[in-house]
Amino acid sequence: MKFDMKLQGGNLIEELLNSIGNYKVTAAIYRDANKKILKDHLLSQLKEAAPTPDIKKALKLVSLKNSKTGAMVAIDKKAAPKAYIAHFIEFGAGIEKPRETRKTKENRGTLDAQPFYRPTYESQKSEILKAIQNEYGDYINDQIKRKIKQTERKIDKLT
Repeated sequence: MKFDMKLQGGNLIEELLNSIGNYKVTAAIYRDANKKILKDHLLSQLKEAAPTPDIKKALKLVSLKNSKTGAMVAIDKKAAPKAYIAHFIEFGAGIEKPRETRKTKENRGTLDAQPFYRPTYESQKSEILKAIQNEYGDYINDQIKRKIKQTERKIDKLT
Protein backbone atom coordinates (compact mmCIF):
# COMPACT_ATOMS: atom_id res chain seq x y z
CA MET A 1 0.00 0.00 0.00
CA LYS A 2 1.83 3.05 -1.23
CA PHE A 3 0.62 6.53 -2.04
CA ASP A 4 2.96 9.11 -3.44
CA MET A 5 2.71 12.86 -3.22
CA LYS A 6 4.60 14.70 -5.91
CA LEU A 7 6.07 17.97 -4.76
CA GLN A 8 6.76 20.25 -7.66
CA GLY A 9 9.29 22.98 -7.16
CA GLY A 10 11.78 20.94 -5.14
CA ASN A 11 14.49 21.70 -7.70
CA LEU A 12 13.65 25.40 -7.47
CA ILE A 13 14.07 25.31 -3.68
CA GLU A 14 17.37 23.50 -4.08
CA GLU A 15 18.62 26.04 -6.66
CA LEU A 16 17.56 28.94 -4.42
CA LEU A 17 19.36 27.53 -1.40
CA ASN A 18 22.47 26.75 -3.41
CA SER A 19 22.51 30.29 -4.84
CA ILE A 20 22.44 31.81 -1.35
CA GLY A 21 25.96 30.73 -0.73
CA ASN A 22 28.31 27.81 -0.78
CA TYR A 23 25.84 25.72 1.19
CA LYS A 24 24.90 22.48 -0.55
CA VAL A 25 21.41 21.10 -0.03
CA THR A 26 21.73 17.49 1.03
CA ALA A 27 19.32 14.60 1.24
CA ALA A 28 19.53 14.91 5.03
CA ILE A 29 17.77 18.28 4.86
CA TYR A 30 14.92 16.79 2.86
CA ARG A 31 14.73 13.74 5.13
CA ASP A 32 14.62 15.78 8.32
CA ALA A 33 11.93 18.13 7.03
CA ASN A 34 9.80 15.38 5.52
CA LYS A 35 10.05 13.14 8.59
CA LYS A 36 8.91 15.98 10.79
CA ILE A 37 6.00 16.80 8.47
CA LEU A 38 4.85 13.18 8.17
CA LYS A 39 5.09 12.63 11.91
CA ASP A 40 3.19 15.80 12.77
CA HIS A 41 0.51 15.72 10.08
CA LEU A 42 -0.10 12.17 8.88
CA LEU A 43 1.06 9.49 11.30
CA SER A 44 -1.09 10.58 14.24
CA GLN A 45 -4.16 10.96 12.02
CA LEU A 46 -3.62 7.50 10.52
CA LYS A 47 -3.33 5.96 13.96
CA GLU A 48 -6.66 7.52 14.92
CA ALA A 49 -8.28 6.18 11.74
CA ALA A 50 -6.76 2.68 12.00
CA PRO A 51 -9.55 0.10 12.06
CA THR A 52 -7.80 -2.40 14.37
CA PRO A 53 -5.43 -2.13 17.33
CA ASP A 54 -2.85 -4.23 15.44
CA ILE A 55 -2.78 -1.80 12.54
CA LYS A 56 -2.60 1.16 14.91
CA LYS A 57 0.38 -0.43 16.65
CA ALA A 58 2.10 -1.30 13.35
CA LEU A 59 1.91 2.15 11.72
CA LYS A 60 5.44 3.55 11.84
CA LEU A 61 7.51 6.30 10.31
CA VAL A 62 10.17 4.61 8.21
CA SER A 63 13.38 6.33 7.11
CA LEU A 64 14.48 5.85 3.52
CA LYS A 65 18.23 6.25 3.29
CA ASN A 66 18.58 6.20 -0.50
CA SER A 67 15.73 8.57 -1.27
CA LYS A 68 15.40 12.34 -1.35
CA THR A 69 11.95 12.14 0.21
CA GLY A 70 13.55 10.53 3.22
CA ALA A 71 10.58 8.94 4.93
CA MET A 72 7.23 7.27 4.59
CA VAL A 73 4.49 5.92 6.79
CA ALA A 74 4.39 2.13 6.57
CA ILE A 75 3.14 -0.99 8.30
CA ASP A 76 5.80 -2.61 10.47
CA LYS A 77 4.93 -6.31 10.45
CA LYS A 78 7.36 -6.98 13.29
CA ALA A 79 5.47 -4.62 15.60
CA ALA A 80 2.17 -6.41 15.00
CA PRO A 81 2.26 -9.63 12.97
CA LYS A 82 -1.47 -9.52 12.19
CA ALA A 83 -1.20 -6.06 10.64
CA TYR A 84 -0.83 -7.61 7.18
CA ILE A 85 -4.61 -7.36 6.96
CA ALA A 86 -4.29 -3.59 6.48
CA HIS A 87 -3.96 -4.15 2.74
CA PHE A 88 -7.14 -6.25 2.64
CA ILE A 89 -9.06 -3.72 4.71
CA GLU A 90 -7.89 -0.80 2.56
CA PHE A 91 -8.47 -2.41 -0.84
CA GLY A 92 -10.85 -5.28 -0.11
CA ALA A 93 -10.44 -8.96 -0.86
CA GLY A 94 -13.20 -9.69 -3.32
CA ILE A 95 -12.99 -12.58 -5.70
CA GLU A 96 -15.19 -13.33 -8.68
CA LYS A 97 -15.62 -17.05 -8.09
CA PRO A 98 -16.54 -18.08 -4.55
CA ARG A 99 -13.76 -20.17 -3.03
CA GLU A 100 -14.67 -23.01 -0.75
CA THR A 101 -12.85 -24.24 2.30
CA ARG A 102 -11.28 -27.68 1.86
CA LYS A 103 -12.98 -29.42 4.74
CA THR A 104 -16.49 -27.98 4.97
CA LYS A 105 -16.83 -26.66 1.39
CA GLU A 106 -18.25 -23.41 2.78
CA ASN A 107 -17.87 -20.19 0.90
CA ARG A 108 -14.89 -18.24 2.22
CA GLY A 109 -16.62 -14.99 1.34
CA THR A 110 -15.25 -11.61 0.40
CA LEU A 111 -14.16 -8.48 2.23
CA ASP A 112 -15.39 -5.15 0.96
CA ALA A 113 -12.86 -2.35 0.91
CA GLN A 114 -12.98 -0.16 4.02
CA PRO A 115 -10.36 2.45 3.20
CA PHE A 116 -8.75 4.29 6.07
CA TYR A 117 -5.34 5.29 4.65
CA ARG A 118 -6.46 7.05 1.46
CA PRO A 119 -9.23 9.14 3.08
CA THR A 120 -6.90 10.19 5.89
CA TYR A 121 -4.18 11.10 3.42
CA GLU A 122 -6.63 13.06 1.25
CA SER A 123 -8.03 14.94 4.26
CA GLN A 124 -4.52 15.89 5.44
CA LYS A 125 -3.05 16.71 2.02
CA SER A 126 -3.62 20.48 2.23
CA GLU A 127 -2.18 20.57 5.77
CA ILE A 128 0.84 18.59 4.61
CA LEU A 129 1.42 20.97 1.71
CA LYS A 130 1.16 23.99 4.04
CA ALA A 131 3.62 22.34 6.41
CA ILE A 132 6.02 21.71 3.52
CA GLN A 133 5.81 25.37 2.53
CA ASN A 134 6.39 26.49 6.10
CA GLU A 135 9.20 24.04 6.80
CA TYR A 136 11.15 24.83 3.66
CA GLY A 137 10.27 28.52 3.93
CA ASP A 138 11.68 28.62 7.47
CA TYR A 139 14.77 26.81 6.31
CA ILE A 140 15.29 29.25 3.42
CA ASN A 141 14.82 32.21 5.79
CA ASP A 142 17.36 30.75 8.22
CA GLN A 143 19.89 30.33 5.44
CA ILE A 144 19.31 33.88 4.18
CA LYS A 145 19.75 35.27 7.72
CA ARG A 146 22.94 33.26 8.07
CA LYS A 147 24.27 34.63 4.79
CA ILE A 148 23.37 38.21 5.82
CA LYS A 149 25.25 37.79 9.12
CA GLN A 150 28.29 36.46 7.28
CA THR A 151 28.18 39.42 4.89
CA GLU A 152 27.80 41.89 7.77
CA ARG A 153 30.84 40.38 9.50
CA LYS A 154 32.89 40.76 6.32
CA ILE A 155 31.78 44.39 6.00
CA ASP A 156 32.68 45.06 9.65
CA LYS A 157 36.16 43.64 9.08
CA LEU A 158 36.65 45.92 6.07
CA THR A 159 35.63 49.07 7.96
